[in-house]
Amino acid sequence: MATSLTYSAVAKYGGGNFRARIVDVTADGTYSTSGYTLAAADFQQLIGGPGNITTTASLSNMVSFDAEVNVGGVTATIDRTNSKMLFWEAGAQATTTISSKVVRVNVMHNLSNFK
Repeated sequence: MATSLTYSAVAKYGGGNFRARIVDVTADGTYSTSGYTLAAADFQQLIGGPGNITTTASLSNMVSFDAEVNVGGVTATIDRTNSKMLFWEAGAQATTTISSKVVRVNVMHNLSNFK
């Protein structure tokens, strides 16, 4: 089951064996200090698949995840070990007050074996 995060594509680009998307991620009031557990549907939203992607969207084909710090001091990171998205506010992990905050992320992924 996907999280209750909302994803809005802003732009996409790529070349060779990689594609990237810039996505606005909006958090909701269900955030816990352990972060949002990401499901396959979340990865589909982040990388924009399936389209011409030859693999199933997953953390393993997400090459890079880079987030801006928005004007409210909020940013996001990926916890690869636990397959979670964590939100940070003013240098500390966010709480449910993260509701409706938008963070812009740049997500790069491979189309096939990128090595």
